[in-house]
Amino acid sequence: MKTLASFAAGRASLRSLGVSPGQYQVLVDLFGALGERREVANQLGSNAGAMRLTSAALLIPGAFIALTAFGPASLASYNLTTTVLTSFVLFLLLVMEATESFFNPAEAIVLAHRPIGGATYFAAKFTYLVVVVWRAELALNGPAAVAGLMKPGARWFYPLTHMAAAWTAGLFVALISCALLGGLFRLLPSSRVRNAALWMQLVAITIPLAFGPAARPLQRVAVRMLPHSIGAGWSLLPFAWFNALAVVGQTRPVTPLGWPALVGAAASAIFIAFGIRSLSVGYMTRIASVMRAGRRSRRRARRSVGGRVVRLLSGSPSGRAAFGFLTRMMASDWQFRRAALQFTLVAVIGAPAIVLSGRTASPFEPDRLSLIGLLPEFLPFFTMMVCSLLAYSDHYRGAWIFATATDAGRRGYVRGIYWSICLLFLAVPLAAATIFYAPYWGPRDALLFGAYGLAVASLLL
Repeated sequence: MKTLASFAAGRASLRSLGVSPGQYQVLVDLFGALGERREVANQLGSNAGAMRLTSAALLIPGAFIALTAFGPASLASYNLTTTVLTSFVLFLLLVMEATESFFNPAEAIVLAHRPIGGATYFAAKFTYLVVVVWRAELALNGPAAVAGLMKPGARWFYPLTHMAAAWTAGLFVALISCALLGGLFRLLPSSRVRNAALWMQLVAITIPLAFGPAARPLQRVAVRMLPHSIGAGWSLLPFAWFNALAVVGQTRPVTPLGWPALVGAAASAIFIAFGIRSLSVGYMTRIASVMRAGRRSRRRARRSVGGRVVRLLSGSPSGRAAFGFLTRMMASDWQFRRAALQFTLVAVIGAPAIVLSGRTASPFEPDRLSLIGLLPEFLPFFTMMVCSLLAYSDHYRGAWIFATATDAGRRGYVRGIYWSICLLFLAVPLAAATIFYAPYWGPRDALLFGAYGLAVASLLL
């Protein structure tokens, strides 16, 4: 009877929030099935395999954060440091995850004509964000929670309070991430929402670059600003609340929170309520217009040299059509750009060092090592990641057109896709490297490097 009573109370609480319990359960099961079948693009919460890999990867920064337990800081300062660092890492992860969860065109457009409330859809999606928070915080804070037992004043139950504070902080970060997306919904027109979300993801990716050598002065300023103990004034900031929860009941408690904590909590609650309401109210109708929004200008088709080359290599006009679709998709498809730019930006930032390394030494010199010699191996790896993104497109509704084509046309189209990938991601970069390094290495070494690189890259692809 108690189980039935708690179940009924849970359904009643969902209804009080505007969530339909029946639809909520159906949507949770649907998103889980789509994630396990990999029919949506890399949503960690609904894809158990991807979440396990991500959790294993997060154990590495979690272990480095735990090493701060060997420093001279007090228990409260140690927990403050871990809370700030892990919340920062989790925010970068959740910004990308929330954007992917709430801007998936396949789900949004298919379900837009169903009588589904925005609050119900939001609750089902947020459930999987909570799963991400649970697993990610366990990986990030698990080592730090155990290492905290070595600090003076830590009692046997410190790992429990540490993890409780970490999960509470993670839930707060998830709500803030959703509120930011809700602010985009409220403040921007439909035609600019997805591009703004894309730029928000790119900013989140570039933030870790602040830890590079060029930003050392900013790092020193940030270290000076980070308090060694929490006073009443610092309790205005959210990390002070979670720090107080983590050290509750310990031998050396943190300074009690003052009235600024109430002001900060009220401001955070208002921002979260405004953002989530902006995201959930009318979501199902507004997201359809967001996904269909875009530039309506028609540009005349241009005869490209690449299209002609692919037409000759594939031996079919369908191959040229494949080249045209692939190049247009990479330029305009939001799903492809969103996923591809995440690692393209990192590659572009590291490219100057690789390019400059080849000016001083040829990869064929036996006594000197040049990073440019790894280009034939790097390009297929980069291309493999690009290929894994081609299945997730805004143009999924046009798949029916392949059923009207002949077998010969489909084979030509597939050959055109293959040769387009080889031309764009292998042949063009290697040809550019051959021309660029010819004055430094000599024509013989440059041509030999281009031929060798094309053979190795084609084989690996």
